[in-house]
Amino acid sequence: MYVALGDSMSIDDYAGGAGRGAASLFYRNHPDWPAFAGSDLRTVLPDLEFQILAFDGATSEGVLALQVATLRGLPTAPRVITLTVGGNDLLTYFGIAGRDAGRAAGHLRSRLKRILAVCVEAVGGAGCVLVGNIYDPTDGTGSIPGSGFPLWPDSLAVLARFNEVIAEVAGEFPVQFVDIHRHFLGHGVRVQDPTFAQRRPGDTTFWYTQLIEPNARGAHELRRLFWEAFLQSPLGTRAVRQGTAGRARQGTGARRTR
Repeated sequence: MYVALGDSMSIDDYAGGAGRGAASLFYRNHPDWPAFAGSDLRTVLPDLEFQILAFDGATSEGVLALQVATLRGLPTAPRVITLTVGGNDLLTYFGIAGRDAGRAAGHLRSRLKRILAVCVEAVGGAGCVLVGNIYDPTDGTGSIPGSGFPLWPDSLAVLARFNEVIAEVAGEFPVQFVDIHRHFLGHGVRVQDPTFAQRRPGDTTFWYTQLIEPNARGAHELRRLFWEAFLQSPLGTRAVRQGTAGRARQGTGARRTR
């Protein structure tokens, strides 16, 4: 089973409907993205089932208290788990600074350790856990025009601290770390700003909804990161190698029958 844990970064709701969210695309590609046909979990692990436990607004506390509890009780053991968490923790602590920011990061660290300990145990030595960090829709400005959120001067420092915590904790476990933050820079509010160093002139598409959730393109790009990280994992390497060998054997057999 593939189990998706986390927040709105993983779900279908903001990406155009069923089957179009990041987790869904990682599991089974959608015809909207023909270039990714065959680059999904169902292709290389055809017996894999899919369970999405992520929900809109989930914090690390919600993932630990609700989603992890459900994970423990699933009738089928997970083989692949993805986790996107931390963004709503950031919003929960909106306006914090200094020592309070450190305390908030400490809470995230403690919960994330407990979440990953369960995930790693659940998939066992043959499975794969992918852990993403938090992107920045403000593209380094700390503000989203029209969102209703006032400018939060310390937001970028707090975001950086949260992402440090996610990277550090991920480094303590046998998981694949996914740098969502780096990949998404330049596709937020400054996507049309030619002075922004992270702007990509060859691709000036906006990857978010009007606020903070990934739109269809954002979900696709997040799926791209999941897939690339999966291919770097031992499970992904084995699955692709076995799938390639199986297709080669089928092709050889077909030629022999003609």
